[in-house]
Amino acid sequence: MYGEKTGKRTVFSFFEAPTPDLQRAILEIVPRIDRAAIFQIIQASPYMSVIRKQAMIESIKMWYNQVILPAFIKLRYSELTVQERLLLLGQAKNRNNADMRKYGYIPLNVSD
Repeated sequence: MYGEKTGKRTVFSFFEAPTPDLQRAILEIVPRIDRAAIFQIIQASPYMSVIRKQAMIESIKMWYNQVILPAFIKLRYSELTVQERLLLLGQAKNRNNADMRKYGYIPLNVSD
């Protein structure tokens, strides 16, 4: 899983063209992911520094928004056009971020 030059598949490529087993897993598990609950669990971890908590939250957010959620929308809403799926993706991201903000999440790119 090091990239195209080595001829090995990357993690992203598994989600771009998932196997039938991975497709079933994506369709079954992704709707049950509660990022707000994950945020609360990380924030409640007493032995992690603030920086480590923020890094973990941002890493999970990145994977969810850029890999997992697009794969789910592509599978679940395959009848929609690419533009409609992109609109749906944007709406889902906004809804998830709003849910996390209820519990105190502040995105890194927002300045005071």
